[in-house]
Amino acid sequence: MNQRDRSNPIPRPPDFLCVGAQKAATSWLHCSLMRLPGVFLPVLKELHYFLESASNPPKWTTEMRRGQAKKIQGEYHQLRYLRDHHRIEEQLAHCRAERVDDDWYRQVFSFARAGDLCGEVCPTYFKLPDHDIQRVNALNPQVRVVLLIRDPVDRCWSNIRMRKKRLGDAVDIEQLFRTPGGLQNFLDNSNYAQSISRWKSHVGDRLRLFLFDDIAERPDAVFREALEHIGYTREPELPALGMVNVGNPAPMPDAYRARLFELLEPQYDFLSSMYPERVALWRSVHERALRGAAC
Repeated sequence: MNQRDRSNPIPRPPDFLCVGAQKAATSWLHCSLMRLPGVFLPVLKELHYFLESASNPPKWTTEMRRGQAKKIQGEYHQLRYLRDHHRIEEQLAHCRAERVDDDWYRQVFSFARAGDLCGEVCPTYFKLPDHDIQRVNALNPQVRVVLLIRDPVDRCWSNIRMRKKRLGDAVDIEQLFRTPGGLQNFLDNSNYAQSISRWKSHVGDRLRLFLFDDIAERPDAVFREALEHIGYTREPELPALGMVNVGNPAPMPDAYRARLFELLEPQYDFLSSMYPERVALWRSVHERALRGAAC
């Protein structure tokens, strides 16, 4: 018998979601929560459920979910953080389903043991439209939401570099900057003004924002604040928190920085009302780099 209680087969919605932003420390939060007793996360970090079950779902969601489940199925005995994960093979079989619906999603969290706090970390939820956020609320009107914020230009550049790393020659960064609309998806992933306002309008004070910089500078304190927000009431010794992954450290060419800084200026304006000192620092870093390039 697994050390975990197998007597909790009742489907349930998640207690909390981390909805992004992408490249703003979501993997750090996921890994930290996975090591915490009394918290259940699905074996797959990103289920993309609210995209996949939308009226016009993107084609990649099912393929990615099933592909990740297959990969983990072949590797999980070697993955230390999964060795005590509850009913791992049953979870993986469930994640490989061809069709998903609200019952399927609730069943994901039936694999938790009784008393666990359940959640999902999925950065693609950052851009959910109003009607899909309403679906989140319909599943759990008390769901807590965490949204992570990173310097818009740095986040965007890291996102571009990640895409290049994953797809190789299929991604021509120079072409992205030259082509009208080539950067739009990356810019949308930094559209804090739209996403924060949209989530806030539907979940109110159940939304909590955290800065990437604060996570890098004081991870233990931020993690405790996040746990308090999602309703974690235990007082165990926190797991050793890993370093925040800042992505590929490749320098940003000045022309790319200038273009991203120009296109993302409205995001700095929006965030400055909440984090004036931090946003001023972000802006100064880019402005100094661009002034230096002009000399």
